[in-house]
Amino acid sequence: MFHHCNYLLSLFLVFTLFVASAQNSAKIMGRVLDEQNEPVPHAQVTLHRVHDGTVAKIITADSIGNFIFPNAPYGNYYVHIKI
Repeated sequence: MFHHCNYLLSLFLVFTLFVASAQNSAKIMGRVLDEQNEPVPHAQVTLHRVHDGTVAKIITADSIGNFIFPNAPYGNYYVHIKI
């Protein structure tokens, strides 16, 4: 019985940590398009914090212009695109 309770407690702690971390971050995603609404492949996408303009993260869009910042801490951001 003790081992069974220990196992359930471990699962609960892992689930709680996962949920807690999921609530402190957000997914920011988009697609880089040109003036003709065509995808722009491999553009550099920079995520900046609004309050001070500092860079939070830099990534490269994929071959069809999609980008994703999967674990951005909650806050206000703007995105700068460099082709």
